[in-house]
Amino acid sequence: MHQLVVKELPPLYQKIGDIDLNQDPKLLFWLNVVGLILFICFWWLFWRLTILQRPDFNNAHHPINLFIIFGIIIITLFVFISHEIVHGGFFWFFTRSRPQFGFKGAYAYAAAPDWFIYRNVYLIIGMAPLIFITLLGLVLISLIPISYLIILIYALTLNASGSVGDIAICLWLLRYPNSTLIQDHGDAIKIFHFED
Repeated sequence: MHQLVVKELPPLYQKIGDIDLNQDPKLLFWLNVVGLILFICFWWLFWRLTILQRPDFNNAHHPINLFIIFGIIIITLFVFISHEIVHGGFFWFFTRSRPQFGFKGAYAYAAAPDWFIYRNVYLIIGMAPLIFITLLGLVLISLIPISYLIILIYALTLNASGSVGDIAICLWLLRYPNSTLIQDHGDAIKIFHFED
C-alpha cells in the first residue's frame, strides 16, 4: 500500500520550491487584500444562502447592539482557533503525531514539520477547515434561532475568507504531480520531488 505520509525524504527527492511568508511580505500583503475581497463576496453568498433556507431572516430586524459586538469578538477568536484545530486534527489523523500550533501576527497556523506529506493528502488537510466548517454552518442555519444567524453568517464568512492562504497554496500545489511531497512548517512550506 502506498504511504500517505513519510517521516524521511525518499531517495532522489529534492526541494523544488517553497513558500515562506517570513521571507515574502508582499505575498502576505496580497493574501490579506484578497482575503478582504473574499470577505465581502462570502458575506453576500452566506447572506443569500441564509435567506434561501430561512426566508424570514430577510424581514428580521438586525440591530447592532452589545450582544452582537460581544458575539463578533468571541466568534472571531473561536473561528481562528477552530480553523487551526481542524487542520491539526487532519495532520494528526494522517501522521498520528501531535501537530504544532502557532501564531505569527497576521495569521495562526497548524503544522507537521517532522513529516513529508504527499500532495493529495496535503490538499485534503489544506481544504478541510473551509469544507467542514462551511458544511456545519450551512446545517446550523436551519437549526438556530433567527437572532443568532447574523453571528453565524459572520463566522462562516470569516472562516471562508480566512482560508485564502489555504486556497492559494492548494491551487499552487495542483501544478505538481501526485508524487510531490510537502513539508509544512506553519509559516513556510517546502515542496519536494524526485529527480529523473
